[in-house]
Amino acid sequence: MRAIVRRNERSWVIDVIETINRITTANQLLIQRAGGENTISIHGNTMFPDIILYGDRTQSIILQGWEAKMPDVPINNEAFIQDAQRKARALNLNSCLIWNFQYAVLYAKDENDNFTIVRQWDDTNYIHTREDVRIYRCDWEELLERIIIEINTYFLSGQFTNSQVYDLSESLFSSMIQRNQDIVAERLQQEVARDAVMGAYVDDWWNGIQEEYVRDENNRYRAYAKTIIVNWLNRIVFAHLIKNRQNAALDVNEISSDITPADANEIFNRITERCDFYNIFSPVRYNELLPERSWLDIAHFSIFWGIQEITELPQVVLQNILENTTNITRREINGQFTTPPVLAKM
Repeated sequence: MRAIVRRNERSWVIDVIETINRITTANQLLIQRAGGENTISIHGNTMFPDIILYGDRTQSIILQGWEAKMPDVPINNEAFIQDAQRKARALNLNSCLIWNFQYAVLYAKDENDNFTIVRQWDDTNYIHTREDVRIYRCDWEELLERIIIEINTYFLSGQFTNSQVYDLSESLFSSMIQRNQDIVAERLQQEVARDAVMGAYVDDWWNGIQEEYVRDENNRYRAYAKTIIVNWLNRIVFAHLIKNRQNAALDVNEISSDITPADANEIFNRITERCDFYNIFSPVRYNELLPERSWLDIAHFSIFWGIQEITELPQVVLQNILENTTNITRREINGQFTTPPVLAKM
């Protein structure tokens, strides 16, 4: 499942990130740096913004997400706008920006929780082509500086809010489940139609767990799809959070869209062999049966956590991350939601 990216577009977005970082380095701003260069290599309807503005150098305070396109994508393109707003909601942010080198539009939530335009920039409206982006580089770089300085004032005034990476697990898990549960369930049903053994396994699992989903799910395939998604997310988050203390978990950084779910399971097997935590890192059965879009989301999710420079791990934070995932009444399902006793000693 290799990412398909137009290299020119990717390289220009990286240039935007580097330009923003030069601006933040040269000034004393609440906006400390920009990131995203490690995630924009994944193409498609992804979970995270092309560019993320951070409020600290360790990238644990998320200020704002930007969606970036080339000028051949109109600034009023509905998918362009909706992507930016969807990703802002997933990150618990109340603002976002879209940029296509020709125009920039800043959105913020109103009192009804709807995103509305609060500012537009058209200083470089003469940029129409990718070649223009190259020719007028100095112009759009100057505009970028004005935009960053102005956006910084919104954060200074308190009008724009930020999110802490540690507090995002619940909203991100919810978004991942909402985006992928139906298509994973559909894939499971397709496989069961060809595999009677798998069908019997899912039926047996459902008979043993059905009452746990009484307020949540009444369809065995949707329920098992959720279990698969949560299993992937739990393992990824846990590995990233412990990797600075349990260096075997650094192998989680190898997860990307260039490998398969089966390859990722092998990565977690290697981690388990060296640092245990089997009840967290063990896969649920058939978890490799993912549609391509779902695997891209999961890979992007791992890359997002991987770029955070996590150095401290409060035990209560990890416990919240592991527990606030689904609406089931019992947390301990095959050990999936338990916090290992050894963790309390970390």
